[in-house]
Amino acid sequence: MSSVFHIYATLIISTSIGAVSANLILLLLIVSHLKLRTDTWGLTLNLSLCDMTFGISVISIAIYSNLEGGTLSNNGIACKLVGFMLVLLQLASLNSLVWATIDKFIEICFPLRYAHIVTKRRIFIILTLLWMYAIVVAALPFMGFGDYSFKNDSYVCLPSLNSTTMAYSMMLLSGGVLTPIAAISVLYIGIIQIARNQAKRGTFVCNDQHCYYVPIRSYFRNTLILIVSACKYYAQ
Repeated sequence: MSSVFHIYATLIISTSIGAVSANLILLLLIVSHLKLRTDTWGLTLNLSLCDMTFGISVISIAIYSNLEGGTLSNNGIACKLVGFMLVLLQLASLNSLVWATIDKFIEICFPLRYAHIVTKRRIFIILTLLWMYAIVVAALPFMGFGDYSFKNDSYVCLPSLNSTTMAYSMMLLSGGVLTPIAAISVLYIGIIQIARNQAKRGTFVCNDQHCYYVPIRSYFRNTLILIVSACKYYAQ
């Protein structure tokens, strides 16, 4: 059993280091390259900060709990706070990814109207509502709707899945996980289909001075960071 614990600890330590390192590199790229700071870069920044904070805080606590034999197993206030942070960061991260995908979908489907549809003010409103939603859902167990409990198989506190908390569990699973993932999948299918059609006839982008041809590979480069983020989330 001890060897299993050490293997599990090694895996989650590797996950934590990978999450923090990847998002730290992304933040450095955003800081050092002004061209990456578009009107919607706040979505990417929010996604990166959520994942990095998750890797530093929640995964680190899981590692410590694993090595110490389950220090959160009494289901006290510390356990509930860890569960709150886990749900909060995961909801904020996943919904940031959803809106970043919507942004890319609008950019490809409505290139001439993109600048009018997506603005800094609207991105700020989206981020504000996103965090309000994540905070409210994560705080519901403190108000008696749902509960957080220690899970022996993961060494961290998660939303309870039992008959008394079934309503909260179903709401969190359907509205907080399945619906966003389904939305991302549908949007990416649409992006790929539109990109294939554009590749056949060529794509032109215009600014105030002139129009120029944009190869389809440029779109795939622009969406690469979102695809990697989606794959990373699914892996978690």
